[in-house]
Amino acid sequence: MEAGDYDFLVGTSSRDVTLAARLTLDKTVETEHLTNICPLLDALKEIQPEEEKEERWRAEREQMWEEKKAEIPLLFLDKKGLIRDGKSVEEMYKILKFGKTNAAEAKECDANGCEFEAETTEAKEDAGNCKCGAEQPKWEERRRRAMEKAAELVQKLTPEEKTALVCGRSSGSKEIIGAAAVTVPGAAGETTASLLEKYGVANVILADGPAGIRITSHYQKNPSDGSVYKMNMYQRLENRIFRTEFLHTDGEDYYQYCSAIPVGTLLAQTFDTELLEEVGRMIGAELEEFGVTLWLAPGMNIHRNPLCGRNFEYYSEDPLVSGKMAAALTRGVQSRYGVGTTIKHYACNNQEENRRGVSSIVSERALREIYLKGFEIAIKESQPKAIMTSYNKVNGVHTANSYDLCTTAARKEWGFAGIIMTDWTTTNADGGSSAAKCIAAGNDLVMPGTDTDRREILDALSAENDQYLEEKDLTACAQRILEMIFTSNSYE
Repeated sequence: MEAGDYDFLVGTSSRDVTLAARLTLDKTVETEHLTNICPLLDALKEIQPEEEKEERWRAEREQMWEEKKAEIPLLFLDKKGLIRDGKSVEEMYKILKFGKTNAAEAKECDANGCEFEAETTEAKEDAGNCKCGAEQPKWEERRRRAMEKAAELVQKLTPEEKTALVCGRSSGSKEIIGAAAVTVPGAAGETTASLLEKYGVANVILADGPAGIRITSHYQKNPSDGSVYKMNMYQRLENRIFRTEFLHTDGEDYYQYCSAIPVGTLLAQTFDTELLEEVGRMIGAELEEFGVTLWLAPGMNIHRNPLCGRNFEYYSEDPLVSGKMAAALTRGVQSRYGVGTTIKHYACNNQEENRRGVSSIVSERALREIYLKGFEIAIKESQPKAIMTSYNKVNGVHTANSYDLCTTAARKEWGFAGIIMTDWTTTNADGGSSAAKCIAAGNDLVMPGTDTDRREILDALSAENDQYLEEKDLTACAQRILEMIFTSNSYE
């Protein structure tokens, strides 16, 4: 952070604000030491504010400061972080939220990021104030055993078996995108079942979102063999708007009714993280009920352009709001053992037209401070089980094939411990991404997974020239998927 004054403005819009606090730095401060990522291919001329307007805004803020400096907090920075009157901002926040008596006891549960929540200003000794409760030690022991099991098993797998594991399993029919699962009708996809009989590795189910869990509400099974009667694209549409008959007179009816939730933009407008956690707990319960492990939500790209076709799925133009909302929703979902969220679309997904070919050209500072910041916050505050990469390129490199995004930023800098997956058909003929390069980048799971993807990965492993994929990369991806599976709701 450069030396100077940093003003905190609060209001209903960028032109209706009040100066709430000022941070003063007398010298440049290094807050974090990072590695350069996603370099620009060419020099970028960025939009600059008009000098006259910038001077006017600066004068307005100085006037606010002169008028209210007696009542506005002046903050400084030291080794503890932000301070005022000798107290850290964190200490001040806890005093304001819990009262002086409870402030010393306010703490965070490191497993789920669950926050201590005092019901009154009096000290609470009851452990029930911790939302993650007494189950945490049991969960941690289950996770520890699952990690050991994954590390042991992955060493026994052949390259072909590991390749099967890092490519999803689809129904193989020409179904609509997001409905390619075999086990749960209408689910988006699932991991391979090819290792079930030999190694006991279950296939786990992935279902789309974000306005609830998207699976088929009504389907039929063949009573003679238990198979699900297939439906075409029109029959899959809810409410049978084309009135296409699909019922079989001998079919056994099954129903999967899930709760609908408001779109991300509306959820974010509440600014209510406790409400988002409650919504997440509801989703987690339904994931458990229908046998789904990963919910492909929340979407959390930045509202960069109001014309972006997926804006309704995303929270905000503000990465702080996006990150806090996604973290709260994730904590709620993952309060149920074995189920989790998949934050998406990582990163810089700004348009639907030519989304597989477009390249988002962005400086590293803008990338880190705006487009990646929400993902960073969500990971650090809630540790979601998965990330989904986007279709687009960032500075000329497809996100699904970006080592900088998948490994350097997410894993090495932010401490992400889950799996990363592609968006559906990212690696097909017109997707532009390479399945083998996904694995080399640390993008663990290619979805929905095809024979072509598997062949490409094995060919890259055995290539004599230009060998960019090593078996250790494949092993690392396979082990992370095994860890996700063994800690899922598929196992007691």
